[in-house]
Amino acid sequence: MQVKNKKCLVTGGAGFIGSHLTEELVSFGNEVSVIDDFSTGKHNLKLLTAAGVKIHESDITNISQIEPFFRDIDIIFHLAAMNRAQRGISDPLRCNEINVTGTLNCLKLAVDNSIDKFIFASSSSVYGSVTNNKLDEEMDLKPLNPYGVGKLSAEHYCRIFYEIFGLKTTILRYFSVYGPRQQGGIDHAGVIAKFINLSLAGRKLPIYGNGLQKRNFSYVKDVVDATILAAASDNLNGDVINIASEKEYSVLDVTNRIISETSSESEIDYQPPLAGDPSRNPANINKLKTVLNFSPKHPLNKGLKQTISSMLSRN
Repeated sequence: MQVKNKKCLVTGGAGFIGSHLTEELVSFGNEVSVIDDFSTGKHNLKLLTAAGVKIHESDITNISQIEPFFRDIDIIFHLAAMNRAQRGISDPLRCNEINVTGTLNCLKLAVDNSIDKFIFASSSSVYGSVTNNKLDEEMDLKPLNPYGVGKLSAEHYCRIFYEIFGLKTTILRYFSVYGPRQQGGIDHAGVIAKFINLSLAGRKLPIYGNGLQKRNFSYVKDVVDATILAAASDNLNGDVINIASEKEYSVLDVTNRIISETSSESEIDYQPPLAGDPSRNPANINKLKTVLNFSPKHPLNKGLKQTISSMLSRN
């Protein structure tokens, strides 16, 4: 199953995950346009322009500004967000404006323009933290921070737009995505990109808490492939599915792997734990395997090597 020869709109399409998704959609013969406010920079603008992607520099919180870009579109991939839990804690009002109001704007415009499908990139942050059980799509949700609350609110809007307005929405809960093009030098960067960046510079690596908190670190190519399969499926309308790697790793384990792979002399700098940071969020991906017949193909060691290689080529 693939999305082919469709007119696709990717919000946040110039970002880390969005740029990979946009490139993949173009490779299948789709006509792709992107809405992005370039709040984290224009690092991917050149490659998207070269691929023939239509770029709209705009803000999803301004519904009148983005309205023209939703005309004559078949599928929306909604990735634009204020991501990272700590950004939401620092500015919960802006986090809500982008992640809730911005999503509602896109849903409304999708209905107004009779768009066929709406794929929403949610997050494992909607779950909160668990100790022993794997996180499955049917369990009760209790997010620990404003980012998770905003994503959960947006999920509910997707659900009711399916139930009330008949918009075919699919919710994808991404887990700790990493890979090439993820920026390691920005505020509240993802831990893998940040630690590769610091390791290559020989700088200290700040671990918050004891480093034993675990994540299902998921390689971006696997996430993009699963996203496109979900968009092509008729079995996930009005539904939600986890998109994740199968195995958990501790932050400390990943840190030591990065130090080894980069032959770095960086030292670990233990810091006090962060508020709103779950100790574990282990993914249950049975639904991913059964409904989409998809299993992630990039184990951590392979993904780290490719990410480090990409960062070295950019330096």
